[in-house]
Amino acid sequence: MSRTKALVYVLYALVVVALSISPLYFARYLAAQSALSQAARQYADLPSCSRTAQLPDPRKPVAASALSSSPCRLTGAIVVDKSYTGGLGSESYALGLRDDAGVGRSAVLGGPGDAAFFNRVNSGMRVILQLNGDRAMLIGDGAGQIQTRDNPDDIARRNALSVTLFGSLTGLEFIAIAALLVGRRRAAS
Repeated sequence: MSRTKALVYVLYALVVVALSISPLYFARYLAAQSALSQAARQYADLPSCSRTAQLPDPRKPVAASALSSSPCRLTGAIVVDKSYTGGLGSESYALGLRDDAGVGRSAVLGGPGDAAFFNRVNSGMRVILQLNGDRAMLIGDGAGQIQTRDNPDDIARRNALSVTLFGSLTGLEFIAIAALLVGRRRAAS
């Protein structure tokens, strides 16, 4: 086998590997979508979660029933730290929080409006958290509220965006492969 022919086979192998990435990720995200959507619906349908979905003003005391409801409950917290990491298309806004029981936790903001919420809150500011177990689902500052990336709605939304992105890339790959095969067939005849 000539050196050129071997190089062509290596190039074909690399193209096949590159073209298989998008369909694999598409299948992975698509397989998870049903379970994530179901988790988001369950979260929204849980009485304690839907009852506490509209967060109260953090300057007012939280109702005792909301403090002890299960699985979603409310608690007050103080913002102790803010951090931002960003890059091309991958911004992340996180808050370090200490709740009324003294438990420290961090929450990465999710959903639309995360930058505006991040810019509005400052260290030392009191906020309200909706917790599901030990994870913060919502954070409110009295002027508005935001989902965290632990919120099932945000997880399902981000997964649906990934399904759309990788599904589109997979479709474009199939179109490109079909066009290449048609072109080769026409060139051969």
